[in-house]
This record gives sequence, structure tokens and C-alpha cells, in this order.
Amino acid sequence: MESVLGKNLKKIVPPKARRLNSKVKKIRQEYINRLENSFRAHGIYEKLIQLEAKATYPVSEEVATALEKLDVLMTQLMLQAKKKCRKLRAGHYEFSPVIKEWLDKCHAYKQLIRLQLNGFNSKINVGNLKRFARRCGIDNPLSLSRAELSGLYQECREHCKRLLAETPWLRKQYLSEKLNEAIAKENKTTPSGFETS
Repeated sequence: MESVLGKNLKKIVPPKARRLNSKVKKIRQEYINRLENSFRAHGIYEKLIQLEAKATYPVSEEVATALEKLDVLMTQLMLQAKKKCRKLRAGHYEFSPVIKEWLDKCHAYKQLIRLQLNGFNSKINVGNLKRFARRCGIDNPLSLSRAELSGLYQECREHCKRLLAETPWLRKQYLSEKLNEAIAKENKTTPSGFETS
């Protein structure tokens, strides 16, 4: 009765998305490819063959220890592959490439300001930051002064705020483009997130 009257309303928490969804072919294949590459890089198959040659009944302590270590390594590789097989969006806004581009630019300016404040002794990887800033369209990122970076960051934030107000329309536009691409390729599957009437 209280919830009907607007009191004691229950908080609805959306379920956490799983990175690995075996029903989606693309995600499943990405996971398998990453895991196979990791197994090849660590020589898992070769190690198993070597252990098989040494195996006796009952299993010696040396082989049992080696198998346990190999099992732990395989579990770690599986978790790493699972972590990277799918990108998850935070869901603070309706995704579209335009919004992502400007939010990335804001993050790049923020990191550059942090680098200037803390100096090159901070934990920020300068090489990665430089590449990320260039991808965001910021030329010569390390040559910008703190005042310039602050001004550019404020401009970028204001532009982001304006764009975030238009996210539903930008999302619709993005999905329409994806649908047109799919139709052009004679692909009858609907892009994810697009609702057909």
C-alpha cells in the first residue's frame, strides 16, 4: 500500500551484464580466438604432452604439482580472455560514436592536466596517453601549457553537455545508419538495441 501511495518505493537495479555470452556468436568466437592464442603463446598443449609422458599411476608428486600449476595458469588465461572478449558500456548515456569521441577527448584533456600537475613521475603511462590524445585529434599534446589545457577541457566539457542532451536522437541516427548498412549487405539481422515496430 505504501508503494502505491508513492512511499517506500523499491529501487530497481538492472542486472550486471556478462562479458561472455555463449549464445552470441561474435562474442563466443572472440573468446575462443583469444583463448587459443593465449594457449599457443604459453605452450599449454606442449606442456600437457610432456606431462602425459611423465604420468604414472599413482601420480607422482612432481607431476601432480606441475598439473596443478598448469590448471591455475589455464584458469587465469580463461579469465583474461573472458575479460577482453566484449566491451561493456557504463550506460550513463545512450551510446553513439559522436558522444564517445567527445567524451574520450574530455578524458584525454583531463589526463594531460593530471600529468602536468603530478609531473612525469606520476603513474600515468606517457606513451599511451600521447597515442590516446592523438587518436582523439589533439596534436602535440605534451607541448600544450596547463592554461591551454584547462581552457580546451572546459570547452570540451560544455560541448559534451550539449551533446548529452541530444543522446536519444544521436543514438537513433546511429542505429538507422547501422540498419541501412545491414540492409545494403542483405543482412536480415537487426542491430542490437534497435527495436523494430
